[in-house]
Amino acid sequence: MVEDLGEDYCFCAADLYDAASADPHKMWELVDDDHYDLNTCLREAIILLKSFLLVLPANQIGAFQQTILEQSKPRQSTALTRLRAIRHRRMTPIAGQ
Repeated sequence: MVEDLGEDYCFCAADLYDAASADPHKMWELVDDDHYDLNTCLREAIILLKSFLLVLPANQIGAFQQTILEQSKPRQSTALTRLRAIRHRRMTPIAGQ
């Protein structure tokens, strides 16, 4: 769910940045809704993590920490980012240059 919301958020933000949206007001509403949903997911995940840590046996904390570190390594995102949107654009010719 979070990945889908993140991709949708980036898509809407890119459309707003490029002024490609036919209905910018609607896009801003979608961005706001996605932000709310992402924030809600984060808050729920924090509650679940805290609950899990309370019941995790002490002898398993090291293994859990190692698993988290391995899964936290950066990975490539398929979402359109602002940098990628800018990089693929052609520059507008400026008179005299």
